[in-house]
Amino acid sequence: MLSALNLPFAALLAGIAFLSPDLSAQTAPEDLGAHQAGWSAADFWDNINGRGHVRGRVYYPAASAGLDARPDYAGGPYPLIALNHGWFATPENYHQLSQHLASWGFIVSSIGTETGFFGSMIREAADSHAMMGWVETQSNTPSSPFYTLVDSDKLGAIGHSMGGGSLSYMMGLEPRIQTVVPMEGFIDGLGFDSQGLINLREFTGFYEPIHAKPSSNSCNSNGCCNTHHLCRGPRIRQLETKDCGGSWRASPHRDVA
Repeated sequence: MLSALNLPFAALLAGIAFLSPDLSAQTAPEDLGAHQAGWSAADFWDNINGRGHVRGRVYYPAASAGLDARPDYAGGPYPLIALNHGWFATPENYHQLSQHLASWGFIVSSIGTETGFFGSMIREAADSHAMMGWVETQSNTPSSPFYTLVDSDKLGAIGHSMGGGSLSYMMGLEPRIQTVVPMEGFIDGLGFDSQGLINLREFTGFYEPIHAKPSSNSCNSNGCCNTHHLCRGPRIRQLETKDCGGSWRASPHRDVA
């Protein structure tokens, strides 16, 4: 049991549940899933967006838990989920989350670039997109340990803070992404007329933001908690103005206490 993180895990898994048959068969997403979790370092040259050297980690359902463990081929193929980190963070900061997702039958592509002070949402989106492509290529390569693991018809993306904001750019780079779950997604710097917000308005997939439950004095009546993180409004493409006053359409969202 992941006692301190039960609600975030449950909310996140509910957001991506339709991609995984494991989640439809079990009812306690805050607990570990049926799989062991393995992970391996990813280090490759970006041949998709031309960003050069890209690195990160890949987490996957495995026959036993641990670094470079043998994948669980029998249960595959599995949905592929990109995980975009927050400002100054690294894949190691999301190790527990990534293991948890792998235990529920997901391949997690956890990007490890843009970790410094001048991290860019646009660059992180490009690198994460390239890493998803690299994982898919490995899944189609007989000599790769990831051969046959990825279900390319089931792609999703999650991100935290800066990484949550970067998803708005990533959905424009990879039109096959079906579900997007930002956790405390950072929206300052997008610019109301930016390509990121244009992508959000045009996105036709499932969009489910998760945020910490705000204090009583931090949100206005329209559900806008502050100017930095997207707190409410899965259908952000319906927004009419760039501020937090009056233009937010009430819609279901997930609070995490």
